[in-house]
Amino acid sequence: MPRKTAKPTPKRTDALDPAVFREINDLAFDGPIYGTSMWYSPKAWSGASGVPKRKWSAMDFPPDDLKPIPKDPGVYLFFVAPDVFGLPQASGLLYVGKATSLRSRISYYLGQIDSSFTKTDRPYVWRMVNVWHGHLRWYYTVTTDVAEAESLEDEMLTALRPPANKSYPASISRRQRAF
Repeated sequence: MPRKTAKPTPKRTDALDPAVFREINDLAFDGPIYGTSMWYSPKAWSGASGVPKRKWSAMDFPPDDLKPIPKDPGVYLFFVAPDVFGLPQASGLLYVGKATSLRSRISYYLGQIDSSFTKTDRPYVWRMVNVWHGHLRWYYTVTTDVAEAESLEDEMLTALRPPANKSYPASISRRQRAF
């Protein structure tokens, strides 16, 4: 019985001109659209109910002035906030982090704006501050020391699982990889 051979796949020779592609994209989407995956776990949220409530300060990112931001250790959050229709609920948590100095940390993020992607040591942070630039809110809370900041950050990562964070406690990482 003769062996069948696969027919070669024809190569496309009708490549779309880049200018035409941009025009189609602009017409279809009216500019770039960005996406991110969000994980929601009500069970994890209920597990965080024993953590005491904290006082959070909030500001637009980038901030107009760094002076009000303390040099103390703490935990901070980035939210994307489109500020449309007067709906504060339309925002979404992107990132949770800890800092030995909140002011130094936000200064680092300010340095990532419009910097070269190839020179960043934290590509997910670079993407967050550049893709959602002008639509970010930065929240922070001061902790008594770095150990408290680390503990609070772990609790928040376990409960909230923000998409721009790329490392989580081991138990969460295993579950996310399963899906």
